Amino acid sequence: MLTSGQSRERPRKCSTITQSKGADMSKFLDKLILEDTGTSTHGRAKFKLLDSFRYEVGCRHTGMIVIVPQGYVTDFATIPRLFWRILPPAGAYRFATVIHDYLCSSKLVSRQVADAVFLDAMVCLGVPWWKRTLVYSGVRTYAHIMRI
Repeated sequence: MLTSGQSRERPRKCSTITQSKGADMSKFLDKLILEDTGTSTHGRAKFKLLDSFRYEVGCRHTGMIVIVPQGYVTDFATIPRLFWRILPPAGAYRFATVIHDYLCSSKLVSRQVADAVFLDAMVCLGVPWWKRTLVYSGVRTYAHIMRI
């Protein structure tokens, strides 16, 4: 049962860019169960995961499963307020941003791999081409500028 300030969403199963006869399938394995922490960063609310959240990267049979632990705190996408009308922080790519935030903060993989997983997850979610291109380009530009 959910109380005020909580969210339970179920992402869909989907295929990656490099699908070969249905064998390469990326998918979200869990519901995203969140609670508003009541805090924010630069106007973006922060949310805490109430349960772990897993994403299986099916691209090229990596066998990689990203597990974001219960208790992890996210603010979704770090997008300048100027662009929130077309690219809100918790847009259609919100599941992908949780995975990306975790991979970047945990440093379990390189930034380049984290960004590639982010793009894969946005494709998986069915984020429109133009939107995922803008978001992904912003992520890569930020990484280039910050040299990470």
